[in-house]
Amino acid sequence: MSDTICLLPWVHSEFSTAGTANPCCLYTGEPMGNLKEESFLDIWHGEKYQKLRQDFLDGKKPSGCDMCWQNEKAGYKSKRLQDRERFDAYKDRVGNPIENPVYMDLKFGTLCNLKCRSCGSVNSSSWKGDEIKAYGRVLDDKDALWIKKNPTIWDELFEIIPTVEQMDFTGGEPFMIEQHFELLRKVVESGHAKNISIHYNTNGTHRPPEDVFDLWKEFKFCEVMFSIDGLFKKFEYIRHGAKWDEVWDNFNYFKSKEYLHIQICHTVSIFNVYDIPEFMDKFNDTHVYFNILHYPGQYCIRNMPNEVKTKVQKKIINTPDVESIINFMMQDAEMHSLDLGFINVTEKFDKIRDENFEETFPEWYEILDNGGIRGRPWNRQDIIRTSS
Repeated sequence: MSDTICLLPWVHSEFSTAGTANPCCLYTGEPMGNLKEESFLDIWHGEKYQKLRQDFLDGKKPSGCDMCWQNEKAGYKSKRLQDRERFDAYKDRVGNPIENPVYMDLKFGTLCNLKCRSCGSVNSSSWKGDEIKAYGRVLDDKDALWIKKNPTIWDELFEIIPTVEQMDFTGGEPFMIEQHFELLRKVVESGHAKNISIHYNTNGTHRPPEDVFDLWKEFKFCEVMFSIDGLFKKFEYIRHGAKWDEVWDNFNYFKSKEYLHIQICHTVSIFNVYDIPEFMDKFNDTHVYFNILHYPGQYCIRNMPNEVKTKVQKKIINTPDVESIINFMMQDAEMHSLDLGFINVTEKFDKIRDENFEETFPEWYEILDNGGIRGRPWNRQDIIRTSS
């Protein structure tokens, strides 16, 4: 098997917030198909999926998989490499007749109650109002729930359940999309739940009804990953609309359930990279997964001034598991035409939300300011956001 092979096109599919099917959540190429218009199995066996599989068989590095190639260049264990280990038992599928997927990443829309700084209407329906105020338009005007355009998707999913081993529910905010709880009930009633692991990415602001907790007990494994990018007021600034006390209470409630496996996803950006040691001290008894943000480029840590990078490196270097973060950060800045200024974007949304970055992050603001972040040419341009 080629060193550049990714197993996911043979074992996995993502339903995106736009209602498209993709080989994984990091893929940025042309979607494999439109779930609002096509059946999933037609897409899975269709021409675009087959071409992607053939490209990997030919030893190519598809451009839509660039985030993995970048992470591997930085010495980071990419999703591709992690999933090669995770699905090693299925490596014989490569090059052979296509079977149904065993792993589904399910996003049923952008429905979400938060306006996180690193997000946008691409993944959160709540962002639309702020984008209209900032740009005069919604930058990614998707359906909050694309599943309404294809109500048969639940039957299509249930059809492949006998071969599925894992389902991920992300979003949007999955606990707001209550229709999927009925899918869980059907899976439990069918007797297949004992063979399936489920995973959630949640912003931590919602607690499902108790009967949903009872359903989770029936599955082979249930993991809930809380997206937490800071502490206290800094957390509330980065994840606008969330309240620290509420999320902390929910986090501890979930942790009290012995049958649940709790982790944290910490999206590393310019906002929080300097505070990683304090964050890790707070969550020293919980596994923290570092999700290094690439886009929007103005929030990407590799695009900080070199003087600032050096100060961050000195502060965080003795924190466990940060080597890949430092390696990525110390790469040369890679700005694109749509990757514009951190200060411009931040101050614009501060004004819209009546917030203040300087007051919330005083020490960090001074380091950025002294490091010349205001003086970088790309800070003086008007702003257009890209998806995260």
